[in-house]
Amino acid sequence: AYGADYTSFRSHFTGFSRYFLVDGFVSALGINNPAMENDQLKIENNPFSNSINITYSSIDNAKATVKLMDMTGRILLTENETLLNGTHHFSIDCTQRHLAPGGYILQVLTPQNVYNRKLIKE
Repeated sequence: AYGADYTSFRSHFTGFSRYFLVDGFVSALGINNPAMENDQLKIENNPFSNSINITYSSIDNAKATVKLMDMTGRILLTENETLLNGTHHFSIDCTQRHLAPGGYILQVLTPQNVYNRKLIKE
């Protein structure tokens, strides 16, 4: 139903179960070719309070999907951004989300990479 470009699987974790649909290869360690911690994407204010300030470096203009998730993987916010060639900044306003203090995951998906960053909300 999803086409040849997608893989689906179900996984059980302590306390919850999830169904995953992945548009890449899946290995025992995760999604194939995720970007590792590097200088291409930096969170400037971690821990954060009302907004998340992001600095990125890109060699091409690219469309990106930015997701903020809680630690169970529930998506709390999704925004589309255009990443321009060079080093630039953008912010995500979290004031209307009423996020509780604690841990979160920021995921930025570009055509070439998947960036995941752990965040702390004060």
